[in-house]
Amino acid sequence: MIIGPVDRDNTARLREIVGRHGWPGCQLAGAAGAHAAWLLVQHAPPDLQEECLPLLEDAVAQGDASPVDLAYLTDRVLMHRGEPQVYGTQYRVRDGVLGLWTVRDQAGLDERRAALGLEPEAENRARLMAARGSRA
Repeated sequence: MIIGPVDRDNTARLREIVGRHGWPGCQLAGAAGAHAAWLLVQHAPPDLQEECLPLLEDAVAQGDASPVDLAYLTDRVLMHRGEPQVYGTQYRVRDGVLGLWTVRDQAGLDERRAALGLEPEAENRARLMAARGSRA
């Protein structure tokens, strides 16, 4: 299966929607549609992620999008910038080992995650590693 053309088409369509309507939140697209838009932008080129981050921030502030989706996009954008993440959602594999991308204020990480309903980072890492069949 060739994913490239589908990704390009989906990214182009998301750019159109965002350009015309702003963030496609729950009111516009329903909860499932808003989450699908987030999933597309989460895997889109960094420039589109940067463009969508403030739109998603506004949508969350208005209760029109998921704070969890915002946490993941925030961390993804920060990682692409080479900056420490806030919520500990982004990992990378280096030399075959799954590792958490650098986190700002590591001591407060699980508290920030819990405030959004996310599991503790150690539990998340264990789940990811089990899914990968990997080591720490």
